Amino acid sequence: MPRFVTRVVGGFVFATVLVAVLGAPSALSADEPQTFSVAAVRTIMDENSRAAVQSSTITCTHSIGDPHKSTHDPTKVNVVSKVVCTAPVARLVINPIDLFRNFFLVARGSNANTGQAYIQANAATTCIPAN
Repeated sequence: MPRFVTRVVGGFVFATVLVAVLGAPSALSADEPQTFSVAAVRTIMDENSRAAVQSSTITCTHSIGDPHKSTHDPTKVNVVSKVVCTAPVARLVINPIDLFRNFFLVARGSNANTGQAYIQANAATTCIPAN
């Protein structure tokens, strides 16, 4: 029976996720193997006094599901990767999300947007009947 594996940052399962926000990441947590969060602090400075006039923290959480039978096309196996932020950010990129069958790459997906707080990408391939 084929074994499907996805790639996600930081373990046996890797997906490259770039979360471009204003500011440097201040926290990274790995509470669950397939979910992690990045927080960035953005500070707006007054041009005259050089004092901080506004500061905000945006947290973006990446999650990736297990490979599963597609709900849209029952002949496909699918994996979905999502990034959800607490506010819109400059750019979100999921590139790539990979799906492997028996250690061979069988599908790759990616997505990018600007000025959004959410992004999703998926990879899907045709199912093979079990022997």
